[in-house]
Amino acid sequence: MKAAIKQAMVMVLQPDPADVQRVKQVFDSTQVVAGMINMISYYAPLVGEVVPKEGVAFWIPPIVPMPVEGQHQALIDVLAVLKDAQIPAMAQANFAAKNVHASSFLMVFLAILELSDWQFKPLSANKALLKTMINAQQEVFAALHAEYGTKPNFALTCLKTWMMPMILNVAQHIAPLNMEVYMKAHFLKVREQTLMLLQAYEQRALQHQVSHEALSGLIKQLQAK
Repeated sequence: MKAAIKQAMVMVLQPDPADVQRVKQVFDSTQVVAGMINMISYYAPLVGEVVPKEGVAFWIPPIVPMPVEGQHQALIDVLAVLKDAQIPAMAQANFAAKNVHASSFLMVFLAILELSDWQFKPLSANKALLKTMINAQQEVFAALHAEYGTKPNFALTCLKTWMMPMILNVAQHIAPLNMEVYMKAHFLKVREQTLMLLQAYEQRALQHQVSHEALSGLIKQLQAK
């Protein structure tokens, strides 16, 4: 890839800080910019969806800008491109490590949702599965804190099992699409990545001697499907 693109800008949108560092081992840091995906896109129509015409649909959530980091000129150039595309973005140093907890929350949630056949209502009623999610997430947070020295934001640390049914109910009405159908279609496609990231969290827990019983059990259930 380096030979093909020469000095062109490289924007890394992978969800793990180690991925950004891996790219910087190959490319000059001055041409590497990292960001976090803050939108939904898919090839429409989804199952059961009616659209004016077939093609790529996308939704950019309001309020939440894409965090971007990189060296000065590269950062300025990328922010300008995103602004022209009407994609909200902001410079945020060391965002990958700072946001690793939010990414890990999504990965654990995806595992739980798949075990619930990608349906929010049955998941909301499954207290045992929701408890496993909360326990596994706390283990991941501890492992990531040991690795990066960062802590999850207050909202993530306050999540309780009883809150999840309400959160899941609200989540179904935020985006202008069927979130259950979208998440099943998209995240089954990238299932290998989800599992790989969960295993990476498990390895960090092992490395830092952090409890990981719930996380390891969740990974085994996912592998057995």
